[in-house]
Amino acid sequence: MRILLTTWGSRGDFHPFLSLALELQKRGHQVTLGANPYWQEESQKAGIRFIPTESYVSPEVIFDYPEILSHQKMGLTALNLFVKQFFAPQLDLSVELLLREVENQDLLIAHHFVLAAPVVAQKTGIPFVTVTLAPGVIRSRYSAPAGAYHQPFKGVLGEWFNDFFWKLGEKWCQKTVRPTLDLFYQRQGLPPHPNYLFGTWSKQLVLQLYSEHFALNPSDYPPYFHQTGFCFKEERESFLQPDLESFLGAGEKPWLFTLGTVAIYEAGDFYQEAVSAVEDTSERAVLLVGREENRPKNLPSNVIAILYAPHDKLMPHCKGVVHQCGVGGVGQSLRAGIPSVACPYAFDQPNNAMRLEGLGIAVVLQRNQRKGKDFRKAFEKLKEQDAFEKARQIGFKVSAENGVEKTCERIEEKMGPLIASSRIRS
Repeated sequence: MRILLTTWGSRGDFHPFLSLALELQKRGHQVTLGANPYWQEESQKAGIRFIPTESYVSPEVIFDYPEILSHQKMGLTALNLFVKQFFAPQLDLSVELLLREVENQDLLIAHHFVLAAPVVAQKTGIPFVTVTLAPGVIRSRYSAPAGAYHQPFKGVLGEWFNDFFWKLGEKWCQKTVRPTLDLFYQRQGLPPHPNYLFGTWSKQLVLQLYSEHFALNPSDYPPYFHQTGFCFKEERESFLQPDLESFLGAGEKPWLFTLGTVAIYEAGDFYQEAVSAVEDTSERAVLLVGREENRPKNLPSNVIAILYAPHDKLMPHCKGVVHQCGVGGVGQSLRAGIPSVACPYAFDQPNNAMRLEGLGIAVVLQRNQRKGKDFRKAFEKLKEQDAFEKARQIGFKVSAENGVEKTCERIEEKMGPLIASSRIRS
């Protein structure tokens, strides 16, 4: 098959697609990866053909738009900013670039937030697969939406409340995006859609790239939804720098403090409070600061601060992780078998955090609870609830999965015959 994959967003959104592209190519398919030009060098270095599907945007854009990480109105403030400032100016260009490419493709596989992809699929009739990376964007009467800082309600009445909040959230989302997307669809010669964010997904195959040991599919998901597991990007050529390796080998396992690739631009005093959490204690800490501006001064001997280290290499050497709960970091922490102190900001992070808490392997801290004393209390609470052993057991299960291989099998199984029959008809 000739397959075009397209994604958007930060490293946590890009790496699963790159991993999937590599495995599909290994299995003999012709693969092209489309994304922000920011990811072109990494794709081509991995041996994957790359096309830009939008104009260049750096993650450092957070400097200009700190509202990206806003949790106001359960994330609707951030969604409004995304649609107006980032998606709207790119949508017509993305359609143009994708239309130019799909003429030579058999299958389009798109991140659920690539809003141009359903338009291209509708215009061309190309077989279309939607990919979602986290469970908080899929409606179910048994779960809570992505921006909710609470566990789903139980029982018949609880399910009604869950469904009510989903309906309300979808209504608010549509009200936020409708003015922009109505005009976009009109420009593309298409009628308006009643549900742009969730109703334009593929009806042929939706792939959920996260483990059932993190979030098991509820019974009310459609039959064409297939949960295949995390698609980890294995950084075979990466390594831990010598000073970090020396630190890790010089004492007990440390706590890892990290804010991923976006929240590092809104770190505030997170890393300084991390130092406060372990200073003058027997605990140790590794700080992945991401930017020099985040590096605390005068570090004690039980703390090391570095810009970056690959999570798959570092997390197995850590006691636990304090993080923002982007799904990429969540997956790596689960595979490493370590508990979390969850400090979510926006997007799917609150829902990811609450799911970890529901598994008994995380303590969730609100934005006003992220001081050194709060981190120390969270460490103690994790010990009290036996989170370390629970996380270790989940780690065995997640490590045994091969999400990339299973995802490719589903693509070949579900879409291969459809593509073959369409070739015969043509």
